Amino acid sequence: MRHNQGMSPAKPPPRCVVVHFDKPRRTLAIGILVLALTACGAPPQSTPDPEPPQAAEPMHTQATPLRAAYETLAALPPDPELAELRASASLARLQGEVRPDDLALAGPLAELSRHERPGIRAAAVALLGQLTLAAEGRATLPPEISVALAEAMSDEEESVRLEATRSAAPLRDDAIRAALLARLADPAPQVRFQALHALHAGGDLAGDGAQRAHALPLREDPDRLVRELARTALGDD
Repeated sequence: MRHNQGMSPAKPPPRCVVVHFDKPRRTLAIGILVLALTACGAPPQSTPDPEPPQAAEPMHTQATPLRAAYETLAALPPDPELAELRASASLARLQGEVRPDDLALAGPLAELSRHERPGIRAAAVALLGQLTLAAEGRATLPPEISVALAEAMSDEEESVRLEATRSAAPLRDDAIRAALLARLADPAPQVRFQALHALHAGGDLAGDGAQRAHALPLREDPDRLVRELARTALGDD
């Protein structure tokens, strides 16, 4: 029988090639093989992730209502309406809760009383007034308070002059007294009223001195409240 011509003869199986090493070479080859297998089989060494930084413990400081009001005022945005709103809210929270260590805010508040925005100036002056009330009858006030209030009483804005005149009422130094006398001629009747009230409460209009003479024209003031207070404080004669 003839074989199929299209079939190819079967190939012999591949022969294994055996490499013969002498003993030193065999030992070296086995060592290299062991090292290679160890390196390939060892798991990759991963670098541990760094621990997240621990947040610093917050500093616990005892906040006072006046300090909270100052910090609110110092961080006000430029919107004057929002400034006045937030400042008024801060002042409403005080209600006489000023503490002795709040006097350290006299300098920063004096700086804010010269701020470019009238709402911030007025609020800072009002906070200075809270300091004068808190320290009344106690140790001498920081000099920055008197200086700032005397300057604010001649501010171009009526709201600032009004707050300064109110805040200065408990003070009795010469600079404050002179500033209050000058406010008796203020164009705003509320400012005139507050200045007259402060001088009368402090006893500065008693007798026949120059201060009383300075206030006499207010008995004929066009504003009814100012006129009535002047006649009560000075008499009708």
